[in-house]
Amino acid sequence: PDRNQSKLTVCTVFWMFLAKVNFSLATNWGCDADEVHPRILVGDQAAAKNIPFLKRFGITHVLNAAEGPWPEHCVNLTPEYYEGSGITYLGLPLWDCTNVNILPYLGCAAEFIKVVFSY
Repeated sequence: PDRNQSKLTVCTVFWMFLAKVNFSLATNWGCDADEVHPRILVGDQAAAKNIPFLKRFGITHVLNAAEGPWPEHCVNLTPEYYEGSGITYLGLPLWDCTNVNILPYLGCAAEFIKVVFSY
């Protein structure tokens, strides 16, 4: 995918937590993900939905910051989607737009990340 064709806002990112620190992302997975901090990837919807990609790179947790059933501005994922994969999921019911108030969800997101880093 052409990175210039899609503009990410705060809510479209997926935080994926790595079990392994050293890896090299393959470009043929059909998704976009970058390591932004040791053991933290930020990726797109395609990355969050691609369980073989997640497992290949040892991703253990996914935090969806735009969960919802609507095709525009949300990504329809649930914990059941990852059932049996060994991946833990947390979805925040936020609309993907620049003026969404994410403040009420930062506490639960921070707790989720804290648990991940305790592994």
